Amino acid sequence: MDKIKILIVEDQRTTAKKIKGDLEKFGYEITAIVEAGEDVLERVNGNKPDLALMDIILKGKMDGIEAAKNLQAKYDIPVVYLTAYADEDLFGRALLTEPFGYLIKPFEGRELNTTIRAALYKHHTEKQLRQYKHNMEKLVDEKTLQMLATSTVLGNKGLLKQHVDDHIRKLHRVIEQTPALVVITDTKGVIEYANPAFTKLTGYAVDEVIGKNPKVLKSGTQSSEFYKKMWDTIISGRDWSNEMCNRKKDGSVYWELAYVTPLRDTRGNISNFVKTSEDITERKLMEEELKKSHRELESKVIKRTEDLSKTNAQLQKEIEERKKLINELEEALTQVKTLSGFIPICASCKKIRDDKGYWDHLEQYLREHSNAEFTHSICPDCQKELYKQI
Repeated sequence: MDKIKILIVEDQRTTAKKIKGDLEKFGYEITAIVEAGEDVLERVNGNKPDLALMDIILKGKMDGIEAAKNLQAKYDIPVVYLTAYADEDLFGRALLTEPFGYLIKPFEGRELNTTIRAALYKHHTEKQLRQYKHNMEKLVDEKTLQMLATSTVLGNKGLLKQHVDDHIRKLHRVIEQTPALVVITDTKGVIEYANPAFTKLTGYAVDEVIGKNPKVLKSGTQSSEFYKKMWDTIISGRDWSNEMCNRKKDGSVYWELAYVTPLRDTRGNISNFVKTSEDITERKLMEEELKKSHRELESKVIKRTEDLSKTNAQLQKEIEERKKLINELEEALTQVKTLSGFIPICASCKKIRDDKGYWDHLEQYLREHSNAEFTHSICPDCQKELYKQI
């Protein structure tokens, strides 16, 4: 099995190197590491990746959002954005490009791997649904031309009717056997048809939904504004596509990627709406797990930051206290006068020679070289010598 190819667009080399190492551990192949948005298309040419990891803030004039637009327009490559900035305006711009994932730095390798898997699954599912819709439209166009040609050649109403009936039965088998969910409603939204894939997933039998409004599937996840935009779009004759969370008959919910297409009659008026959708519940569970991991990581980062801030404050306090103590010690040391080494003393008069060569009385010398204070008295030996009569 060929390895999944990943393009890394990241201007911080240390970050790009770490991402590359994490991806290679999970078995991905790195096609290139690009630092500037202007170089993205050139590096893709000749070695097309399956997915691009796109840093939003890049070197050069072109940011990651603009580079992603160019990449998707030319090659239809899914993009997952990477950024260290949780800026709402930046996030809003990025969402307009319909990315397949969004990661806030720093992130772990497991989180990165889960995001890539979810993005590739989503891209594959959307591509299949687009292809299915294209094939159905092409089949209808081809069969319509065949019927017109047959009607001209045969000129027989009976044979033409049989040919049309065969064509209708073939289209019906296609819809009945497709794994995609197919629901047809009238212009008011009343269900006229639901295929076996729909009944298998939702748990509703056909006769339980025919004549009902799709509101029976509402889970309460989407807002009224969500449905208003959908109806405004399809009533105007345009196709609509989005992810929806609906509720099964047993009360459990499921997610689907839905496409709603208006059907027109021979006069060009909208006669019905056809919704084809793909079950994406597994992918949404993966995305939710990814969001949970991201929230846990953010909590850990916040707690770790708080702990580091407290530790840093404590260290700063200890440093200041030590500086204060050192200053006090230095100030105290300047007040201390000590005597050390050999001190010359006259054997006769008992004078002391200082370090400059001058001789001074012992009392004067000690006064100048220490903090000692003196009082005068007579020792017992001198007392006996001087005052014998006492």
